[in-house]
Amino acid sequence: MKNILKGLTVSGMALLALAGGSGVVFADEATWSADATEGSASGTSTAEFKVEAGKTGKLTLDEVPDLKFKDTDVKTIATEGATLPLIDGKVTSGDNVTSKDVTAKDGNADLKLKVSDFRGVNSGWNLTAKLGTFEAKIKDSKSNDISDKLDRLNGSLNGVVLHLVVKSSPSDATKTNSVTPAVVDLKQGSADGVLKANGDKSEGGGENNFIADTSSTLTIPQDPKIKAATYQADITWTLGNTFDAAPANSNE
Repeated sequence: MKNILKGLTVSGMALLALAGGSGVVFADEATWSADATEGSASGTSTAEFKVEAGKTGKLTLDEVPDLKFKDTDVKTIATEGATLPLIDGKVTSGDNVTSKDVTAKDGNADLKLKVSDFRGVNSGWNLTAKLGTFEAKIKDSKSNDISDKLDRLNGSLNGVVLHLVVKSSPSDATKTNSVTPAVVDLKQGSADGVLKANGDKSEGGGENNFIADTSSTLTIPQDPKIKAATYQADITWTLGNTFDAAPANSNE
């Protein structure tokens, strides 16, 4: 202890006393020197800044897409079924639909899918999509409102299948941090992982911008009971705050 005290000036000892036993010691600048008499000398100091998560330090799901597939007709579905290409995100709303602005109010018409991560941690994140049951509002023989659900097709060989292709948004490519989207096939009532960001590989930080690509399709198997109506289903997008998601294809 005596040797330590000898190494401190009076002002340095005063600062040590002011620290109140906290373990923080501020050495007097005059106690250090480097001798360059015979040539050169150097010293090493510290530069510092701190990054805090702050109020914006959150993991958020910012945009999810509505999916509008090409129209078809009763004869095609009743006799052979159809695979319908994705057209855009401009789905129908109003009194005669079952999902848009009824049970699903978050989708956008631009096919955009966006996740932001400003937590500044390495836990990563995952995003899953779950397809609900397609349903339409129709009238019975007495003009009463009833619904027609396509869950009757779940027992067929393939059932209804949403082939979902997600790609990085071309206009926002520089903001997407190394997250590779998956291509998934969703049946009614099933879920699967669409995006996974591995924090240990520095994936998924900042803004991550994607789109539902128009190579996506919706396959409707043959159904002689199909009605002339607008069928809609909810798509539930779930963002998890770790790289590992719940088991995929968890049915209702």
